[in-house]
Amino acid sequence: MGKNDIIQIKVIRAEELRKPDSWNITQIDPFIEVRYGGQTVSTKPKTNTTSPAFNESLTLLSPEGRDAPDMQYLVFRMMDGNQVKHLDDPMSEGRVATKTLIRGPLSVKLAGADQSYAGTLYVDIENDGTDMLRFKTPELALISEICKSHPENLMARHFSDHYYFSLTQQKREQLLLCCKSGYENPNSKVGVYAMRPEDYDDFMPYFDKVLRDHFHIQGKLRHTNSWDLSKVKGLPKNKQLDLGALGVDCACIRVQVDRNLKGFPLPGGMSADDHLQLERIMLTALRKLMANPAFKGSYYTLTPGTDNTMTPEAHAKLVAEGLMFDDPARDSPELASAGMASHWPLGQGVYVSGDQGCAVRVGYLDHFSIVVRRADTLLLNEVFDRVYECLGIVAAEIDAQDFAPVKGQDSFAVSPCYGYVTSSPASLGSGMKASVELELPALTRGGADVGAAEQAAISE
Repeated sequence: MGKNDIIQIKVIRAEELRKPDSWNITQIDPFIEVRYGGQTVSTKPKTNTTSPAFNESLTLLSPEGRDAPDMQYLVFRMMDGNQVKHLDDPMSEGRVATKTLIRGPLSVKLAGADQSYAGTLYVDIENDGTDMLRFKTPELALISEICKSHPENLMARHFSDHYYFSLTQQKREQLLLCCKSGYENPNSKVGVYAMRPEDYDDFMPYFDKVLRDHFHIQGKLRHTNSWDLSKVKGLPKNKQLDLGALGVDCACIRVQVDRNLKGFPLPGGMSADDHLQLERIMLTALRKLMANPAFKGSYYTLTPGTDNTMTPEAHAKLVAEGLMFDDPARDSPELASAGMASHWPLGQGVYVSGDQGCAVRVGYLDHFSIVVRRADTLLLNEVFDRVYECLGIVAAEIDAQDFAPVKGQDSFAVSPCYGYVTSSPASLGSGMKASVELELPALTRGGADVGAAEQAAISE
């Protein structure tokens, strides 16, 4: 038996159930609890019956060896969902030795605490823990192959059949959606995208391994986000981050901040209606920017049939200027596999400030991204302050719409451990990316023909 084998049991029905005589109740809502190897799985309760029909499949992990005391038997406990006083007490119990377990139908005699007959349970052993190959989907087989052929693919490196089969069927399907980009594109470095903010909680044992590997993190993991420079050590006394002090005389500084709203799936899992609703919420907030003399500007959308729907030519121009994004299906096969192109171009758009230095992209990898670019300053503070001001205005307007699931809370999706939630685990935390482009005049003449310069460097 392999280390990743499973025992899969279909709980079919029970009959002639009897409650303990000491229980002063007139109705029972029975459900089955199965215990094995420190694991407990259960069916849903049935209301007011002594002959319940369950028809539910339950899965238990079956590690190598069945010698441990809690692995020698499958324990079937008949519980009562209508109990308060006896909530943790079984009505009856039956055991099956795992060494004699074989596939096929099985009847289990249930006995009360006094060992008197208390009913019969009928189950079907769909897998006896000796072979899980027939339960493997094509996706699991592909992930196993990628783990061997592309060990740098973090999705495959940290995927565990053992963990996968410990999940409910619904969560298994959800996890495979998150992993789709990685197994359809083996050359991916991370290869996994969250489809919902809660995926990071539901699949924390998996995502946590991916995150720690990607960011090279050990020990306790808890992100705290702050824009306050006063507590940052090692900065100049005036807290001014001046590139000029480093001898730089010309640069383009770019800062991007990504955010996602609570109450929506992330872009890879959004429906067409989700995209359109999100754009309406964002447009309400962006009108505040357009009315602000420090920003002004306009919003351009790819959603067909609106007053500000842009032409293909206008879209191409904004893409060329770095202000807008292209169709993910054309831009990146990894993003297409992650569902980012599923409803293109609905709900996709961009706000551009009057000075062209600030853009707010809507509906791409994340619900929105603020991008500020400056080539007229060497002070990083000025660029970060611009981002902070823009984000504050947009956030206040979203909060003012009472959009947050709990009124008065921040409307953005945040994880206590990982910080601001983003579709890609690689962007979790502050949700921020910052870059500085420098001119290196000694590298090429006039900044042209980098390839020729590289060849010349090699030949010398």
